[in-house]
Amino acid sequence: MKTKLILFTFIVAFFSLGVFSQNNVTVTDNASHTADASAVLDIYSTSKGMLVPRMTTTQILLISNPATGLLVFNTDLNSFYFHNGSAWQNLSDPSGGIWGVNTTTGDVYVNDLQTNIGIGTSQPVSKLAVHANSGANPDDPLFVIQDEFGEPIFAVTSEGVRIFVKSGAKALSGGFAVGKYGAAKAGEEYLRVTPDSTRVYTQYSPKAVSGGFAVGKYGAAKGVDNYLKLNNENYLMGHRSGSNITSGLYNLFLGYETGLADTSGSKNILIGHNAGFNNLSGNDNIFVGLISGYNNTVGRNNIFMGNASGFDNTTGSYNVYIGDSAGFRNQDGWYNVSVGYYAGHTSTNMNNSTFVGAGAGMLAQGSDNTFVGNSAGSFTSAGVGNTCLGLMAGLNIKTGNNNVYIGRNAGHDNEGSQNTCVGESAGYSGVGSNNVFIGYGAGAFETDSNRLYIDNNANNANNTLIYGEFDNKILALNADVGIGKINPANAALDIISNKIAGWAAKFDNDGNDISRYGILIQAGNDNAVGTNYFIDFKDGDGTYTGYIQAVDGVLSLFDIVKSNKESTTNSKLNGLDITNKLNIVDYKYKNNKITGFDAVQAKEIYPAMISKDIRTGNLAIDQTKLIPVLTKAIQEQNSEIEKLKTENIELRLEMDELRKIIEQK
Repeated sequence: MKTKLILFTFIVAFFSLGVFSQNNVTVTDNASHTADASAVLDIYSTSKGMLVPRMTTTQILLISNPATGLLVFNTDLNSFYFHNGSAWQNLSDPSGGIWGVNTTTGDVYVNDLQTNIGIGTSQPVSKLAVHANSGANPDDPLFVIQDEFGEPIFAVTSEGVRIFVKSGAKALSGGFAVGKYGAAKAGEEYLRVTPDSTRVYTQYSPKAVSGGFAVGKYGAAKGVDNYLKLNNENYLMGHRSGSNITSGLYNLFLGYETGLADTSGSKNILIGHNAGFNNLSGNDNIFVGLISGYNNTVGRNNIFMGNASGFDNTTGSYNVYIGDSAGFRNQDGWYNVSVGYYAGHTSTNMNNSTFVGAGAGMLAQGSDNTFVGNSAGSFTSAGVGNTCLGLMAGLNIKTGNNNVYIGRNAGHDNEGSQNTCVGESAGYSGVGSNNVFIGYGAGAFETDSNRLYIDNNANNANNTLIYGEFDNKILALNADVGIGKINPANAALDIISNKIAGWAAKFDNDGNDISRYGILIQAGNDNAVGTNYFIDFKDGDGTYTGYIQAVDGVLSLFDIVKSNKESTTNSKLNGLDITNKLNIVDYKYKNNKITGFDAVQAKEIYPAMISKDIRTGNLAIDQTKLIPVLTKAIQEQNSEIEKLKTENIELRLEMDELRKIIEQK
């Protein structure tokens, strides 16, 4: 006891000395340690701890005037206590600090109800705020729950919330499940997500508005401001979506106030802000897009896709409008198709029309039209039955009907009807009807009707390759024409035919007992001056066989000489004998008296002038073959005449001699 008293006296003296002799004091078992300059008392050891006074609760309470911050260890409660200036405070007592401990369960909690906890931020705005580090990867989790293997089950990142479903999740509770509050694992479920499916369960017999599975405005009463409502009949998602449905079945509404006025419509799919807003009882409609089908009331079997598509449709049915504002104004039209931005936008009361392309049929009012191409038929005001294909084809048809315009700007501003225009700008700005224009610019600005133009960049009859007048039965070809060959050889009409038993060309102008004309050939110089060729004749290999020409106005048929001087001999043909033997007969042909030859008898006398038509089997007489015979006969007759003349002279001389003898006697 005496030793302890001496040690205590020494320690007191030591500390007293430290107070007066230096600014800080070190209590240590290491002689080389130097007291930290910032500490009044530096207790240092690497093998021992520090004990504060240990007292019972009674002893602590007997301390007189305890200083604020005085620290002791309560041996009754095994806890540190400090004096807060007015009372002793247990460091682990919930009533005295931010953190509290439930002594029954050992759970730790925040004691101060006004305190927010921040992780990564010094200014938390909620009870618990987790703030990502600057520049952190968006996929790095801010909060994660892991399974027993360290794999994530639920994670929150700066880009969203992710729920991971373990492969092979089992039975009712596997994966991610939402069930009845407080139900066991095998109890009622409303939403279950597993690796192979996502399932939403609803009550078998849901009641009115609140039946099935519903998500509504926070704190709202049943049936008010539904955001998601699922039951056996309808699937409604969005603020007030389909909130007035009473008897409608099998609908899917998705978006703010979609199908708001719907009461009895069934089998509708409405997706988008105010889509099908005024639909009352229309069935089998599909409206997709902001305010698509907005004013539809009873229209059915419509498909509208695109913002404001089919906006004003009320009773129209069986329409397809795809594109921003497609079919916007059409109210009660049936069987229409409009595809493209503003396609059929302002068309009203229109039926059986098809518009494809941005602005196609944008202002069209007539029915039975087909416009394909950007702005095709865009400003058609009243035309019906028109078909326009191409950029701005039939752009401004005002009153025309039953036209066909194919090509960019074809029929642009045309006011006629029953026109067919094919080619860029064909029929541009015309007013005629019943025209056919084919080719670039063909028939542009034409004001007449019943015209045919086939050419490029031609708008009048004088320079059109092919021109026609349907009413007057006129067809003009302003070009050299080759039939059977590509390049006409120095001829306006060049025909090559391979007809085995037919003509290369045939001209028929049957007047049916009325006089008609056959072929008119106009050629050569004026005033019948010089030699003018009308027809040339060639055989199969192109050798000239003859021709018809006019020399100074006299028409002649020429036969090309087919012999040469060396092979020529005088004919021994007896022309007089042949001509004398030929019978000249009279016969009737179609009630006309004709004098000619007996072909059968002529074939026996002079066969060269008779041939048999292989097509009909009839005998034919080539009367030109008699020209040499007749010439020979004349020559023979002339020879006889000359002989008779000689004989006559000799007889006259003899008679003169006889006369003289008689006179002398």
